[in-house]
Amino acid sequence: MDKNKTASRAIRDAAFQARGPLIDLGTYLPFKLAVVAGRVSHLVARSFEREFGLHIPEWRMLVALANHGASSALRVADLTSMDPARVNRAQSRLRELGLIATGDDPEDRRRVILSLTEAGLNVAHQIVQKALAIEKGLFASLDEGDRDRFDRILTHLFEETADRGPGS
Repeated sequence: MDKNKTASRAIRDAAFQARGPLIDLGTYLPFKLAVVAGRVSHLVARSFEREFGLHIPEWRMLVALANHGASSALRVADLTSMDPARVNRAQSRLRELGLIATGDDPEDRRRVILSLTEAGLNVAHQIVQKALAIEKGLFASLDEGDRDRFDRILTHLFEETADRGPGS
């Protein structure tokens, strides 16, 4: 029976290869970027969850508010590239933890404005310090020239893909 499976797989693989070139995921840039991004995100997430009890959407929201000031949930979603539903869940939890406050938007009473509390500002500051230390550790094996080139390339790809999100 194993011989039948092996023969069947060989026929299927040959038929697939006959249709055109294959992608080696190990050398396919989008795959490698996704894997590295996932690994780095997981590393950061574990660290921040352990130290601050915060998940990715929550710490990103704190940092966005620290950097940009009081904002609507929709603006935070844009700033963090997060789905508005995730922002709303994070907003609820951060409010429960006393890290953000909510208030009415004076220009549109239907919209809520999010702002950091003093405790939220303190946690955001600690998160930034920890994030910069993690970043420094990740790039420690690269010389300054390689770091600069990598940053320029990544910035280019970041800008190149800015308007090519889902549904574009």
